Amino acid sequence: MQKRITRLLPLLLILSLTGCGSIAGIIGASPMATQILNAVSITTTTIDATRIVDGKKTINEEILSEVTNKDCKFSRILDNEFICKTWKPYSVKYPEGKPSDPYP
Repeated sequence: MQKRITRLLPLLLILSLTGCGSIAGIIGASPMATQILNAVSITTTTIDATRIVDGKKTINEEILSEVTNKDCKFSRILDNEFICKTWKPYSVKYPEGKPSDPYP
């Protein structure tokens, strides 16, 4: 895990320096919009960095997992794996078989 963090740290630093605000400034957005987007970018990068250190998914991984209904982690690329994997269904054992309607 430490090896992955060491590999991801330079990438996170680069991304934090070139956020959405920089792109907005290039295409001609107002200085206020550029500052807001830079602030949002720095905030999300900070949150993502702490989540990675804690072994949790980043914000974008959470969003991608919800949209695709799969388990997605970008760090799997480092292990030559697919980013998203199919959720493993959990099994629940009922004492008298499966209920007829779990959501009445």
